[in-house]
Parts: sequence; C-alpha cells; structure tokens
Amino acid sequence: MNKKPNSDRSSRAQKRRAEREETKSPAQPQGGIPAKEVFSQLGELQFRYNTLVEANARLGQELAGKEAAIENLNALIEKLTPKSEPQTPDTLPEMMEKRQEPTDLELIEEHLANQRPSEEEVTQAIQAKQESEEEERPLADIIGQLPRDASDEKAKPLED
Repeated sequence: MNKKPNSDRSSRAQKRRAEREETKSPAQPQGGIPAKEVFSQLGELQFRYNTLVEANARLGQELAGKEAAIENLNALIEKLTPKSEPQTPDTLPEMMEKRQEPTDLELIEEHLANQRPSEEEVTQAIQAKQESEEEERPLADIIGQLPRDASDEKAKPLED
C-alpha cells in the first residue's frame, strides 16, 4: 500500500518541470515593465543626469567668474569714489548746500563776467576812440595844406 498511483507521479513530474522552467526564465509580474526596457530607461536617465551634472558644473564656473568680476568692479568703484563724500545719495538741495567748490557752469559764468567790460569801461573806450579820431583829422588836414616841393610833384596827397 505504500505504492502511489500513477496520477500522483505525473502530477509531481509536471510540478518539477514547471519549477525548472520558472528558474530558467522568471515569470514577469503582471502589468510590469520588461527588464530590457527598464535597463534602457535607466541608461537614458543616467546619461541625462551626467549631462545635467556637467552643465551645473559649467554654470557654477561661469557664476564664479561673474561674481569675481562684480567684486573687482565694486573694488574699483570704491577706489575711485572720493572718501570725503557720503556713500548714500542725498537730495539735490542738500547736495548743493554741502558742496564747497563751484560747478563748471558757475566757473564759466564767472569767467564770462570777468571778460565783459562794464558800462563805464565801454563809455570810456568810445570817448577815447572819438578823441583819437579827432586828433588824427587835424593832422591830416595840416599835411594836406603843406606846400609841395618841386621834387614831390608826382607825390600823391595823403588820404584818410
């Protein structure tokens, strides 16, 4: 009675065959992604990640260069900014009150004012010119009235 029926043997053999096939090619879970596709997507994602890491490093270097340039410009601005003037901007009237030296426009106006003769100087200059013209005229009249020498017959009278 220890003997088992043939049907049990065949069912056990079928089970063993099924187990061997499962170990050869594992069954895919239902609704899952095939392993081949998973690995190809993983490779693509790794490529994208590496590309982003390289781009990030490049942008970091560019940013560091620009930050250094900004620091250099700020240092230059600080160097060129006079120390006596406040760093904060003031209103225009306050700035006008604080400044001691005249502006270019004020210097030009002052120079032009010094160059212009006063009314008194203009009047004196006109009178002096009229007096000099009056003095020159009698001299010309006197010269015109002088007798001519015989050698000066070809000489022409002086003109004003």
